[in-house]
Amino acid sequence: AQLADYKKLNDNSAITKRIFDSCVKFPEIAGGTMSINSILTKLSNGKAFVKNGAEGVFVAIIPEQKSALVVKIIDGAKRAAEVAIAGLLSELKIINNEKIKKIKKRPVKNSTGEIIGSMKWIWWYEKIISIPFANNKAPEIRDLAWKILKELEQYTAAKF
Repeated sequence: AQLADYKKLNDNSAITKRIFDSCVKFPEIAGGTMSINSILTKLSNGKAFVKNGAEGVFVAIIPEQKSALVVKIIDGAKRAAEVAIAGLLSELKIINNEKIKKIKKRPVKNSTGEIIGSMKWIWWYEKIISIPFANNKAPEIRDLAWKILKELEQYTAAKF
């Protein structure tokens, strides 16, 4: 997350900025030409570097906002993580909504390739609450995260 605010890295700030700039200039190096992280990084026009990890983890580094996003899907499904990170980048206006519409709503296929459902990004809240990561708000962030999880549990139990 410190990559999102170069100046906090003191002596290493210049090299950190060079690494970020290289990642957004050549995103295919970090994932290949058809990977979702390369596609989202390209679509951000230099505003974010998006990288996936193992077991449904994604991170987006956004220096312009001095922040980073992290998505972890509990069951490890990367397809859900792809929809979530695309949705968050769209909500933050890092990537134009029209450009990532297909990523935010994707078909779910069975082992024979038949479409059996779909996944789509749904934003339940009016606005994103932005709290800088270095302002000692960890208990408030934790409480907000628990509140959101409880609301989602109630929603999913009622809908499905």
